[in-house]
Amino acid sequence: MFRALTRLPTPPRRCSSLLHPLLRPLATLPSPSLPTPRALASRSNDEYFAAVHLISNIVRNDHYLERTLNRLRLPAPSPDLVYRVLRACASAPTPSLRFFSWARSRPCYSPTTLEFETLLQSLARARLWSSMWRTADQMRSLGLPFSPSLFSSIILSYAHHGLADLAVDVFNRMRHFHCPQTTAVYNALLTALCEVRNFHGAYALIRRMARKQVAPDRDTFSILVRSWCSAGKLREAQDFLEEMSQRGFNPPVRGRDLLVDGLINAGYLESAKEMVLKMTKEGFLPDVSTFNSLVEALTKSEEIDFCIDLLRDASKLGLCPDISTYKVLIPAVSKAGRIEEAFRLLYSSMEDGHKPFPSLYAPIIKALCRAGRFGDAVSFFSDMKVRGHPPNRPVYTMLVKMCVRGGRFVEAANYLVEMTEMELMPRSQSFDMVVDGLKHCGKHDLARRMEQLDVSLRGVKNRFWTDWLSTLMINYTVASTETDHQCIYFWSSYENTVLLQQVGPRKVGGRTEVGDVETNREVQELGHFAVEEFNRRSGGLHDLLFFSRVVQAQRQVVSGIKYYLLVLVLVKQQQPDAPPQENIIINVERFFQAVVVLKPWLHDSKQLISFKPSQDK
Repeated sequence: MFRALTRLPTPPRRCSSLLHPLLRPLATLPSPSLPTPRALASRSNDEYFAAVHLISNIVRNDHYLERTLNRLRLPAPSPDLVYRVLRACASAPTPSLRFFSWARSRPCYSPTTLEFETLLQSLARARLWSSMWRTADQMRSLGLPFSPSLFSSIILSYAHHGLADLAVDVFNRMRHFHCPQTTAVYNALLTALCEVRNFHGAYALIRRMARKQVAPDRDTFSILVRSWCSAGKLREAQDFLEEMSQRGFNPPVRGRDLLVDGLINAGYLESAKEMVLKMTKEGFLPDVSTFNSLVEALTKSEEIDFCIDLLRDASKLGLCPDISTYKVLIPAVSKAGRIEEAFRLLYSSMEDGHKPFPSLYAPIIKALCRAGRFGDAVSFFSDMKVRGHPPNRPVYTMLVKMCVRGGRFVEAANYLVEMTEMELMPRSQSFDMVVDGLKHCGKHDLARRMEQLDVSLRGVKNRFWTDWLSTLMINYTVASTETDHQCIYFWSSYENTVLLQQVGPRKVGGRTEVGDVETNREVQELGHFAVEEFNRRSGGLHDLLFFSRVVQAQRQVVSGIKYYLLVLVLVKQQQPDAPPQENIIINVERFFQAVVVLKPWLHDSKQLISFKPSQDK
């Protein structure tokens, strides 16, 4: 898609002065220009998704989106591009419909079922029924098949708005679209009937399923039982399950579990608790999923003690909790301050064969920090890094925040450095909190080094690029007259959107080329340092090297910045064809590959990793 950018007209020079005050690039950045086709072909998919994001913003925000899209002069959009834009603009169904109509008007574009269904679902959620059915007729005229999941979502949209009659009409119209009526479609219609308390119609639909030989699933029974329970008719729900069993419709789970689920969804927690307690006293165990649903509902109502006792009693009867049980209980118990109980649950999950992941041990670390037990939190965190899954970015962010709240700013700085070593990009807010705390406690030198680390990780700040691009888009959208200045204004923002992928916030660990190497003072100083350090380490065992210049450089964000330098050096040697008595010394040029790591926050900020002759030069 980006290859079409090479065909864009070059903006006239007479407008460059108008753009200069706002689009003035940084001195360290290359001048914005349209990328060549070869450069575009070598880039990753990031540019493609940047284009999807840009087009989605146009569809959502631009009142004249067709005119703007035509000015982009894009080639025929692919089905994948249209699908991604429609999915990103699902909250704006009317502009999505306009974009889809524009895409269909483009030559060489053939819509598929996926794009139509995505658009139809967006229109159904927004209650744009007439537009939805017109689009469905267009889809049918093209001979595209309709999936049962599409009709299920349409029927559910009618059900959520209390339009059961229209949902029944959609169900009956499915045969005109040659779409089979599956169990999911029947469940959607059952939901619509139960929403309006039409249980007689629900029973009729169940009988229809028997005639059509459509096998019901758990959702089929759950929908009806939940409706009975929400209406406060527990006896009717039990009678319904017994009647269905007599008719041969045995539910895939036990009836009591369905009743407990129905009571939980209806909000009758006390009744659900009484039923589960009665089951455990009689020696029966609930289903694990039912037990998890009950525990989750009880933890939301802060009945932690009851959940712990219930789990203990159920475990004695042979209930084997799964990982979802621990995912619900451990955060709730930790939040309630029951740290020892949280430890017991975590180690129980490890004994069951589950390897702890961050969402399990992070709440315990947070509870320890809140209790002021930072030593225990650090020790437990170190243990989990060995025995559990590696910590992710949210865990480190939480640790930094808790250390800052506890006044442990040096520990917070250490965790930020540890994040960079694990190739996790810290948030700017984390750096701001740590730097402010270090300055407040008088550690200005360390605060300055953390600021340098922040700058080295990001290069150019995220908020600069975001505000800059947003200003361009807003100013272009607000303008309503068609002038050359506005067109150039938009092209400039689009060019720099592509440029943002090169010079904007980078992913930690990727190499990037350093532009204007010979005029980059920092890179040249690093090359001179590499040559001097090599001479010092050699101790006279090699010929003395004299630094000339750095020819090529790349940098990589690790724990600091790693520079890969191609250094041109001079070696003093005797001229080969000169007489020995004259002893003519000449300078011979040689190329060396140097790797230097720069850590501005340390006293010894430069470190030479390797220095060897280049094989390419």
